Amino acid sequence: MGKTAHLQTSDDTAAPGRDLEGLVGYQLRRVGAEVVKELSRIFSAVDLAPGQFSILMLIAEHSGCFQMDLARLANVDRSTLVPMIERLARLKFIKRSQSDTDRRAFHLQVTARGRKAIDEVMPGLGDFEQTLTNAMSAREKTALLRSLRHVEEALLRRQGTE
Repeated sequence: MGKTAHLQTSDDTAAPGRDLEGLVGYQLRRVGAEVVKELSRIFSAVDLAPGQFSILMLIAEHSGCFQMDLARLANVDRSTLVPMIERLARLKFIKRSQSDTDRRAFHLQVTARGRKAIDEVMPGLGDFEQTLTNAMSAREKTALLRSLRHVEEALLRRQGTE
């Protein structure tokens, strides 16, 4: 990640919303942009975007799942998921098999080529994960992951009320 400029303020009691450094959403956006940039570089080795790689990994973890189940797992709508599935199938990273009981439903499985793509990027992904967590204790990493899940849950609840 590039260097980050942190502004010092003389007043640590600034009004809420007046100090960008103190806003969780602002910090998540900044960190998220850097994370996506690095993940894009890592996954470009197998011609995938970060979201596409996430879908590939979910299919690998839930072999034989239906597209509808995958949409729920990935928390994406069908209109977002379908082009990703089509791209993964075009690259021959996954195969779709029609359900025996519902001709509209397809089981998804990662192919040998898809597993090779996963294996190819895992070392770089592991190195990046290490970079992200180097300065954290195991307890801090666990707390960060828990906090991020809380943020996601709050956002999902908010979406459900709008």
